[in-house]
Amino acid sequence: MNLNAEVRTRDGERVGHVERAIVDPLAHEISDFVISTGGFLGYDMLVPRPAVGFSVPSAALACPRARFWTASGAGAVKSTTA
Repeated sequence: MNLNAEVRTRDGERVGHVERAIVDPLAHEISDFVISTGGFLGYDMLVPRPAVGFSVPSAALACPRARFWTASGAGAVKSTTA
């Protein structure tokens, strides 16, 4: 796993890069990834591990572009900024 891996949605749109991995201290495994959208007005998204697939040199989200950008709670991604 490359922590700076480029991240694309299921339909191919580049949405950012893997900023960090969140480890579950009880299970001793990665539970989530923080995806940074970058840029001046960018923000971070918390994405559950099952929603991210890795292939060298990038990562792919299980959700389509519209789902990533709307991130309205009941699904694959959640914003980590207020």
